[in-house]
Amino acid sequence: MTMSPASVATPERQTDPSARIERRSIVVLLLATLPLLVVLVYWLNLSAGQRFDIGGLAQAYADPTGSLELADIMAQPDFFPPANGSAANLGVRTTPETAFWLRLPLAALRTATPWQASAPYVLSMEEPRFRKVDLYLVDEAGAISAQHFARDAWTDYRFPAFVLAADALAGEVLYARITTGSSMRATLYLSSEASFAANYGRSIVGLSVLLGLMAASAAYLLPLGMALRRSIYFSLGAAMLFAALYVASDQALLETYLLPGAVALSRSVSLSSTVFFYSAFLSFSVRFLHIGRQGSRLRRNLDGLALALALLGIAAFIDAQADTGLLRRVLPYIGLASGAVLAFLLVFSLLRTPRRAILFTILWLPLLVTGIMRIQLDTLIGQAASTMALNGIYFGLALSLLLFAVVTPLELYRWELTLRRRTQALLERLESFARIGRDIYVETDASGRVVYLAGEGSDVVLGDDDAPESMAASGLPERVQTALTAAALGRRTLRNDIVPVGDAETPRWLSLSGASGEDAQHFRAILRDVTAEIEQENQRQQEQHLISLGSMAATVAHEINNVVQPIVNMSKGLRAHVEAAPAARRMLDLIDLASQQAIVLVDQILKLGGSWPEPTATRRDIDLAVQDALATLRLTLPPDLLIEASIDTVPGISVRAGDILQILINVVANARRALGDSGAIQIDLASAPGGALLSVTDHGAGMSAALAARATEAHVSTKIDGRASGIGLVVVKRLVSQHGGKLTIASQPGDGTRITMFFPADTGNLP
Repeated sequence: MTMSPASVATPERQTDPSARIERRSIVVLLLATLPLLVVLVYWLNLSAGQRFDIGGLAQAYADPTGSLELADIMAQPDFFPPANGSAANLGVRTTPETAFWLRLPLAALRTATPWQASAPYVLSMEEPRFRKVDLYLVDEAGAISAQHFARDAWTDYRFPAFVLAADALAGEVLYARITTGSSMRATLYLSSEASFAANYGRSIVGLSVLLGLMAASAAYLLPLGMALRRSIYFSLGAAMLFAALYVASDQALLETYLLPGAVALSRSVSLSSTVFFYSAFLSFSVRFLHIGRQGSRLRRNLDGLALALALLGIAAFIDAQADTGLLRRVLPYIGLASGAVLAFLLVFSLLRTPRRAILFTILWLPLLVTGIMRIQLDTLIGQAASTMALNGIYFGLALSLLLFAVVTPLELYRWELTLRRRTQALLERLESFARIGRDIYVETDASGRVVYLAGEGSDVVLGDDDAPESMAASGLPERVQTALTAAALGRRTLRNDIVPVGDAETPRWLSLSGASGEDAQHFRAILRDVTAEIEQENQRQQEQHLISLGSMAATVAHEINNVVQPIVNMSKGLRAHVEAAPAARRMLDLIDLASQQAIVLVDQILKLGGSWPEPTATRRDIDLAVQDALATLRLTLPPDLLIEASIDTVPGISVRAGDILQILINVVANARRALGDSGAIQIDLASAPGGALLSVTDHGAGMSAALAARATEAHVSTKIDGRASGIGLVVVKRLVSQHGGKLTIASQPGDGTRITMFFPADTGNLP
């Protein structure tokens, strides 16, 4: 009947397969992804025909007022420091009015490039944040030709690009006045038309792949975090989303292709998404590195810092819409501060969970390296604006995304495995308690049908002696199943409800406690056999009842004794006056015998009550005591009930005569009720090894073996008419035990009952 779940391994001994999978997956992914990204970077930077980086040939100057015209610039050649061979980088514009000027001597251009006089060229400034460009070409005679670029809904490319005839590059100098929303960098390239088209197409494909990776990761992680209520996945998904928005806006894909002409919106999204990324990335890092417990002060402080960054992101969006440039200048330092906080978290994690810190560093190392390169480019004025420094951050994001795209499901699996191990450990503990105890654990569905049953106590509660017709299909007693079904359907709570089971001869009681689950789809209960406790309580109550009854009986016996003593005394005085009347003397003998018997019975009642001094007991040989008791019994029995006696002489065994009389009175009374006041009762006394055997046999209705085993318990009787108190054999057993003897009962239904009492030769300290 016991349903024991399969044993599970303890958490200490159970290995974690996800750890091995995680390590191997990271190694395989690094080995597979790095070559792919290297190939992608190489493909994007592969020269398609004639393409030349000429940014290092240009001279740069920042006009803080933005009021200088071309004539002013041409009149002050000292404004431009000499080119040093690296693309000029003047940092972020200082005021909204700042104009960025470039000066390119065309003679140096013709010397540095394989210039062909007949082929047209494309001069591209591959900086998507350039809003407006005025391009001026000055020939040797001082003539000026101009071209203009303004970012609007009709812009063909993500950045300014000018088609120049070959003869236009034969002049003396090229000037460019640039209005930019962010950094002032000389990212100049000279390409043939075919080369420009090929490189531009490759850049669109590469950025589309990167955006697809980031968008797919965000689309996976955000719903996963919300569904599981796990902020680690939600914060990572948010970081991926803001990174994708940053790429789309920073590379002018948003304003060029997605929302043509939305220049101000794209600028705001670029600035704010960067700050939002810092916020989400910080929140994710705290959880990935297991920094502080949920609800701890450290965790609350770090979450507060992430929230402050999010609010700063909202301010950055508003600032970009107003085009003040304030937060644009502060943004690089916010990035450096975020990097410092991240470095602190890594050191803190290394001291507590080094594996997590190392794993985190490996996964985010591409982004960290490329991000630091980009931040340095924005903060360190004069640093060369290389292509890798400008665009490497996007590939760093892509690599980190690919790594976390693999590790995140493994992290989810590890979390699930941890929960499963904890659940299994909890189940094992509960099963251990169930095996140790004697209770039964029951679970039903909403309709009361048993779906789970466990506990070693089921062998006791659901024993083989339960009648099959009283058992439900679940194996539980019918009354227990009925109580469970009613409680489950009514969603009632059971608190130690006592359910009687068994029959009249072997009564048993079960305690039932349980309640419905929170989802109301299950009812869980504990079933316990409380038969021993209830019988012990009944016995205690019976003993209290006997004590009260004995006290009352002693009081009544004392009063009866006061009445009987005058009768005895007066019968002795009257005997001298009836010497001449034989009939009167015979009646006085009967009165005297009855009075003496009454005194003996009163003495026995006083002994039962235990409240009065015990009179001196008369000691006699057991055979004489039995004969005297039989003479008294025959006077009290009805004429149709005979006593057939076989009394052997048993010398050397001394007993209290009154006890033998009381024993036979109680045993014969039971036999008389079994025979119905007619028939014969057999009383035998014979010698036995070490003592004597006194037996009383009747051929009445008899009783079952179970009832015979409990016949010497208080208030146990086969009579249901109220004529028996159920304490006669209790008294008999007590008296026999006082003599050092033992009492046994042999009975069969329909074959009568035989009660045998053994009296040893040595009665010990019997008074």
